[in-house]
This record gives sequence, structure tokens and C-alpha cells, in this order.
Amino acid sequence: MKKRLERFYQSYNDLKSIYLKKLSRDWRFNTFQWAQAIFNLTEKILFSYLRMKALSIAYKNVVSSGSHPNHTNPGISFYADTTVINLNSLRDKLALMAWAYHHPFNPEKQEEVLDFNEIFNRLKKSESETQGASLNHSDFLTILQAVHNGYSMFKHIARYRHFKIHRLEPIIHMYGPQLHNTKLPYIRFDETNIQESIDISDKPINGLHVGYDEIEKVIESSLEKIIDTSSELFTHIHNLPPYSNSMV
Repeated sequence: MKKRLERFYQSYNDLKSIYLKKLSRDWRFNTFQWAQAIFNLTEKILFSYLRMKALSIAYKNVVSSGSHPNHTNPGISFYADTTVINLNSLRDKLALMAWAYHHPFNPEKQEEVLDFNEIFNRLKKSESETQGASLNHSDFLTILQAVHNGYSMFKHIARYRHFKIHRLEPIIHMYGPQLHNTKLPYIRFDETNIQESIDISDKPINGLHVGYDEIEKVIESSLEKIIDTSSELFTHIHNLPPYSNSMV
């Protein structure tokens, strides 16, 4: 992780330095606003991630497996929630930075909310076209592909966020969900046929209970991918006009 972060900080500072030297009315310099947002959010994520890990180590040093009916901790859950939600937002910002290079949009006046998948699909659809700049989209797509939904860890991130959006709270169990001993009844039904489908079960919603080791692995792997992708994107844009003098 140390070398990853060194590359990340170096590529960001290089981009920032040339931005301050060459800033003009060229709308493509708007990309740096997204670079700055990526940098700031990454530092927040690192803080919550490290706090989560520290609390988990402390918990496992004090509380042994099987000593309680349920091994949950509000502090660890809080930092895990914060990390996962911000990782999803950070991935959106990577795509927004790429989009800002091709399209002069102002998020303050933008009615639609662009997320990673929407932008990725737009870039892919118009790969052979241009949006205000004579540049093919393929290089950006290649960089963003690393954090596309095809990468399995981001499917876990998306599922976790889906629960949060629908006001369902994922429950993190320090020694795995299989040790969740308190079974409560849950109502199940199909909205299209409520009268025939209502059922009562003691099985919780699939995926709502998560083992700590699993979510830590998802977070670490996703964070590494996003940091690497950020560094590549910073460097790539640094080597393009108006930041560089190269011709496209």
C-alpha cells in the first residue's frame, strides 16, 4: 500500500503543479476540480479504513469467538459503512474526471446525476466520436475498465450501497454471519402477488449479514484498485493538452 500511495500522491502533485502553471480558460482544466475531489475523498477513506482496522484488531484481542450470541460493534460498522459508501462515490468521481475532459459540463447546473456506469457507457458508445476535444475515448476506457462492474469486488460494494439506499442496514459480524444466533421472524412477499406470496421466515435477507473478514477484503481490494486507477488517470491527463504541449 505504501508504494501505491506514493505513486498516487506524486501523480496528483504533478498534475496540480502543471495546473497552477498553465491554468487558462480552456474548459478541460475543469478535470482538476475532480482530481482534487478524488484526492480529498481518498484521504477520508484511508482515515475511516484505518480506524475500522484498528477497532477490529482491538475487538478481537479482547472478545473471543463464541463469547457472545452476536459479535457486532457499532464503531466498526460505522467506519465500514463510511468507507464503502465513499468508495462508491470515489469510483463515480474517477468517471466524472474522464467525462470532464471530453464534455464541458457544470455539476452546479446539471439536472441529471451522473454515476460511473452511466458515464462509462456514454464514453463507450461515443468511443469513435468526440465531445469538444479531438481525442479518442479508448485510453480513458482502458484505465476505467479496472474499476468497472466486471471486477467482482465492486459488485459487493454496489450491493452494500443498494441496501443502504433502500434504508436496509448491513450487519457486520466480527466472526462471520454463521455465528449469528438470534433468529427473528421476517415477512416475505412478492409485490406482484401479495395475497398468494406472504410468508414468514427466520431467514434474513440474503447478503444483509456480512462477515467482517469478507467486508475488509472487499474494501482493501477495491481501495487498491481505485488508488491505482486514480494514479493512472492523473498521469494520463497530465500528458494531454492543455496540461502538456503534446498534440492529439
